[in-house]
Amino acid sequence: MFYQGEIIVSYVDITENYMYLKDRQQQKVGHEYFEMIFWDGAGSYVGTDFYELVKTIGELYAIPEEDLTAGLEKIADSSEYANQELEIYNTQDIAAQNENFGQLLSVEFGSEGIPT
Repeated sequence: MFYQGEIIVSYVDITENYMYLKDRQQQKVGHEYFEMIFWDGAGSYVGTDFYELVKTIGELYAIPEEDLTAGLEKIADSSEYANQELEIYNTQDIAAQNENFGQLLSVEFGSEGIPT
């Protein structure tokens, strides 16, 4: 958590759920959830460059560059996504069909199209 005085302006939560594969006697990551929340109470983005933040997260999660670039183009004008969640990248459906680990990178926008 990051504070501005006594107000929390940024919050990060990373949660991993594991499955135990009894027949293999192994653990496997079943789900990883990474959430960042920004709020300054004034309706503005707390960071300096939201595009670069999302790009860096995508690179850390090894999202293919072509897919990441296509997703990032969607957030160029975030004002049109007020009060919506926008998918940047999603492989969950394909992964589920192949019984694999999928990825979803999405952004939620507040009432004025500001990332929350």
